[in-house]
Amino acid sequence: MSHITTLNLFITDLEALDSACKRLGLELVRGQKTFKWFGRFMGDYSGQDAAFRHGVKVEDYGKCEHAIRVKNSARAYEIGLVKRSDGKPGYQLIWDSWQGGHGLCEKVMYQRGGKSNADKLKDWYAAEVARKQMRKQGFSVQAKQLNGRVQVLCSK
Repeated sequence: MSHITTLNLFITDLEALDSACKRLGLELVRGQKTFKWFGRFMGDYSGQDAAFRHGVKVEDYGKCEHAIRVKNSARAYEIGLVKRSDGKPGYQLIWDSWQGGHGLCEKVMYQRGGKSNADKLKDWYAAEVARKQMRKQGFSVQAKQLNGRVQVLCSK
């Protein structure tokens, strides 16, 4: 089975994504052209977050420009970064959440309701983008997880 989904997140800053990945025990592999998934579309998933509903062709499942993998896990599925289907700069993320991605989901999701939304990865990416921008403005910045969410604290 396969559940190839896309996230409602567009990546425009690979450095920030790399930092977010490191915080979560993940690794951004630049230039990796394929990502690990079930390997065959079974036509068994058509939810609102299904990748084909967001411009990713089924025949392109498993193909990417860069990939995110779980460090030290040969079994875990991976996340593919593909060029945005709307032609704008940046990447969208696609991945197979079937069977918890064999360890991927526990790295990128908060344990809430089993949705394949990768909120933990989205939160840390947003925090890293914010941290970078605030430092450019002369702020001292600290990002941490507090009360189940990521918070960015800035001071001058």
